[in-house]
Amino acid sequence: MFANERYDYILDKINKDKSITVSDLINNLNVSIETIRKDLLFLEKSGKLRRVHGGAIAISETKSFPILEERLNEHINQKNELTKKAMKYINENDIIAIDSGSTAVSFAYALKENFKKLTVVTYSTEVINILSDCTGFNIISTGGLYLTSEKAFYGSIAINSLCNLHFTKSFIFPSAISIKHGIQDFCYELIDLQKLLIENGSQIFFLADNSKFEQNASMTLSPLCETHNIITDDNISSALKELYKENNINII
Repeated sequence: MFANERYDYILDKINKDKSITVSDLINNLNVSIETIRKDLLFLEKSGKLRRVHGGAIAISETKSFPILEERLNEHINQKNELTKKAMKYINENDIIAIDSGSTAVSFAYALKENFKKLTVVTYSTEVINILSDCTGFNIISTGGLYLTSEKAFYGSIAINSLCNLHFTKSFIFPSAISIKHGIQDFCYELIDLQKLLIENGSQIFFLADNSKFEQNASMTLSPLCETHNIITDDNISSALKELYKENNINII
């Protein structure tokens, strides 16, 4: 196979799956690892892809950030699927912290259906309203300034509330995930709160549908870490899942 044919194969796979592994290229192109590395280096210098450990990823695009009401109607089936997966990692009597956003709404309804006794810490008024009639739930609201566009509290009062708490599990719903740039989001008012959920949780779970992978947002919450758990829907490509595994990132 000529070099240009290999380039076309690599770019077709990148465009389809957002990623490709070195092992896949070696097996399918029947060439040496040195040749694959040179091909990926050439394509990276040409601005066609970005190399990472174990393979390559598509050049990330910056996602748009619609208002909450619009996001509530996006990827509904995927959100329901990944929140259902997340329920398997929660036990009765857990102390859990919940981020805000459209996935938080699906998450809160799933909690209501599946559990009787939980302590829930959140700055999302949507979550509070959904769980308000769960008599066995202890709900801790941060309070603070109110961000109408995201229906969430923020600011120094909310931050101080979270600083004094520790959670069995934290559930965060980022806008974008990238091997290169980590866990990302857009809303600067909530970034410090999300970081505290990560800092004060014994176990950290990020819930993101497949459309959020290898995308960019304006701010980084955290680099990807081996101790973090990323829960997504089954529409994520096997190639992308394998590449994350190559980089020691746990995708559920």
